[in-house]
Amino acid sequence: MAFQSNLMLTISLLLATAAIGIAFARRVDLPRATAVLFVAGILFFALATGRPVWMRATDQVVSVIVDLTPATRGAGFRDPVFLKHRLGQLLSGQRYRLISFDHLPPPGMGNSAVLLFGAGRFSAAMDSPRVYPVLDPLLESQADAAITAMALVGNQVSVSVVNNGLPRILKFQGVVGDATETITGNRTFLKRVDPSAKIVRAEISGGELWPENDSASIIIPPAAASARWWIGPAAPPGWVGMAELPTDAARYLEPSVIALNNLDAGEISDAGRLRLGQYVSDLGGGLLIFGGDHAYGAGGYEGTILGSLSPLSSSPPLPTRQWILLADSSGSMSAAESDRKSRWNHAAAAMLSLLPHLPQDDRVRIGQFSRELKWWSQDQSAEQTSKLPLPPADATANGPTNLEQVLNQIAGEAPRTPAELVLVTDADVKLDDPAALAARLKRANIRLHLMAIGNGSGLSQLEQIISATGGSELTQSDSAKWPATLARLLSAALADLVGREPMPVKFTGEATNLPEFTAALWDRTWLNPRASPLATGSGDLPMAANWRVGLGRVLATAFSPTPEQTEALARLVEQPPLDPRFKVKWETGPTWRVRVDASDGGMFLNKLPISVLWEQKRYSVPQTAPGLYELTLAAEAQSAVATVFVGDQVIDRSAISGWYAPEFAAVGENLAGLQTLASKTGGMVIPPTRTTPVEFDSPRREYFLTSCAALIGAVLISTGLILWKRSNAFAYE
Repeated sequence: MAFQSNLMLTISLLLATAAIGIAFARRVDLPRATAVLFVAGILFFALATGRPVWMRATDQVVSVIVDLTPATRGAGFRDPVFLKHRLGQLLSGQRYRLISFDHLPPPGMGNSAVLLFGAGRFSAAMDSPRVYPVLDPLLESQADAAITAMALVGNQVSVSVVNNGLPRILKFQGVVGDATETITGNRTFLKRVDPSAKIVRAEISGGELWPENDSASIIIPPAAASARWWIGPAAPPGWVGMAELPTDAARYLEPSVIALNNLDAGEISDAGRLRLGQYVSDLGGGLLIFGGDHAYGAGGYEGTILGSLSPLSSSPPLPTRQWILLADSSGSMSAAESDRKSRWNHAAAAMLSLLPHLPQDDRVRIGQFSRELKWWSQDQSAEQTSKLPLPPADATANGPTNLEQVLNQIAGEAPRTPAELVLVTDADVKLDDPAALAARLKRANIRLHLMAIGNGSGLSQLEQIISATGGSELTQSDSAKWPATLARLLSAALADLVGREPMPVKFTGEATNLPEFTAALWDRTWLNPRASPLATGSGDLPMAANWRVGLGRVLATAFSPTPEQTEALARLVEQPPLDPRFKVKWETGPTWRVRVDASDGGMFLNKLPISVLWEQKRYSVPQTAPGLYELTLAAEAQSAVATVFVGDQVIDRSAISGWYAPEFAAVGENLAGLQTLASKTGGMVIPPTRTTPVEFDSPRREYFLTSCAALIGAVLISTGLILWKRSNAFAYE
C-alpha cells in the first residue's frame, strides 16, 4: 500500500482527529454503534484524500531475444544446444518466450524483462523496462579484416583497411606497380591507376566469417569531353591551336588541359600569365610545359609564372655563375626621353628588371660606370639583390666614359666562377686595344653581352670583344623596350642551357609505359624538390616531371614530345576545370554524401537548382543552409560515376565506389553498446562466467483505492445516520 499524496493524507488525518476530539469533548449523545461508524467513515474519507494505491506483484514472462544478424556470426548462442543450456542456467524454470531477428530488432516488449543474446550492433533502441545483455565469449575475440574506404585521388586510388586478426593479403586489380600488400592494423594504401584500366578492385584474401566487407571497387570515369588548348607552333590533331592565351577568365572553364609548346615567357601577356595561374591553382586545370630552344632558361622562365608552375626548374639549385650588370652613367645618359625621364633612369630601371629573371642563387654584382666604376651591390645572390633599395640615392649620370679601364678592372678581379657581363651603353667609347681586352676577359672566364642603346663610335670594337668571348649583342634605341630587350639578351646568355646533341630519354614513374626515344634538342633543367620524375636522360638528367599546384596538375618536359607522347602525357594531368563559385565535397563508404558550397565574392548563392545524376537517376540536392546544399543516399553495391549539375551546367564529376551492405560495416561484439543499453534500461550485463539465475524485478500491478475508500467512508457514515435515526424513533415511542 502506498499513498500518492502524503501531504493531503496528513492534513486530513489531523482534521479528522480534531473533529472526533471535539465531539468527545462536548459529549455528543450518540449511540455507541453510530459513534463507531462515524469515526470509521471520517477516517476512510481522510485516507481517500491521500489517494491510496495498492501494488500487487505479478508473474512475468521473460523475453529472450536472439540476434542472428551477420554481426553475430560465430557466436555460441547460434547453436541451439548451447542456447538451451545457457537459458537453463540463467532462467532456472522462469517462464520465457523466445524471439529471434536477423535484420532489425523487434519492437518493444511491453513490461517484460529482456534477456538479450546479441552483438549490440543494431541502431534501434529496445523499448523495455530492463535489458540484460548476455556476453558471448566467442564474439569477444572475433578476427575480421575489412575495407573501410576507397576513393580516387587524381590518378591514384586510395584504399583504407582495418585488420584486428592475423596478417592478411590485400590484392589490387587495375593498378601499376606492386598489386599485393600485407595488412595488419589500420592502413591506407595509395596505388597509381593503370591508364588503360576501366575499373579498380581491391580484395582481402579469404579466411574469415565476414567475406562481404573484404572487397570494394571503383570505376574509372572516362575523360570529360573538354577542349584542349595548344599555345605555340605545330598543334597536334584534336588540339585547339591558339596564338596566345585569352584574357577572358570565363574562357578558362572550357579546356581540360593547356599545352605551352617551346614558348618564351615574354610571349605571354601579363593578363595571360595571371589567367594561367588561376586556371591551374584555382580552377584545377591541367597544364603541359614542353621544352625547346625558346623554353626554360632560354625562354626567361625564372621569376615568371611559368617558372613557379613548372616542376622542372630553369636554374640549378646551387650557384654556377656570376652575373655582372653595368649601366652607362656618363653625361650623355642624362638626356631626357619623351616621358621626361632621363635615359639614365630608363637604363637603371631596365637593368634592375633583370634581377627576378636571373637564377636566384647565382651571385650578382651590379653598378654603373662613367669616369670610374661604382658598385651598387656585390657578392649577393640575385634574390637578395632584388630586395635591395636600388639604385642608390647618389647614382647619377655625369662625366666622360672610361669603359676600357672599367673592363680591365673587372677582368683583373677574376671571379672564381664563370661570369656573364651584361653591359648597357650607347657605345660612345674609345678602346685602344680591344683584342688585348678581349683576351683578358676570356682568360677571366667572362663573356660580354651588350645592349647597345645608341650607335656610338666604339660599337665595332665592342663587337670584337663580344665575338671573342662568346657573348651576344642586341641593339635597341627605344627606351620603353629596354626591359624586354634585356630579357632577350639574358635568354641568349643562357643559351648554353639548350642541348643540341642527341639525348636518350627513358620514361619512368607514371609514364613508364612510354617507349624510350632520343631527343634531338633539349633543355638543361633541374628537378624541383617536390616534383615526381617522369623521364631521365644520360647521367640521370631530369627530362620530365609533374606535380600538383593548388587544385591543378602540371607536367613539364625538357624536350618537345611526339604526338603519341603528347597524348599519353596529357592524360596524366587532364582534368576538367572547376567553377570557383562551387566547392564540391564527396564522402563515400556505407553512406554516400555530396556537399556543395556555393558563394561568389563572399555572397551566398541561394535557391540554385542543384542536382546529381547517379546510376541513370537524377536527385535534387536540397539547400540546408545559406549557400550550402547537401544530399545523402545509401551506397550501392556497384561503383558508378556521379555528376553534379547547376541547372544544365556540370560543376563536378566523381567516381563513387561500390560498397557492401551497411550491416557488414561493424561486426563482432560491441561491448560498449551493450553496457549502454543495459544502463539506460536499468538492467545489467551478464558475463560469460555467471551460471546462477538472473533475479528479475517482477512488474507490479497498481490498484487505485481513492474511490473505494471514499465509498466505504460514505457507507459507514450513512449507516451510522440510519442507526441514529432509528434509535431516536424508538426513544419517542
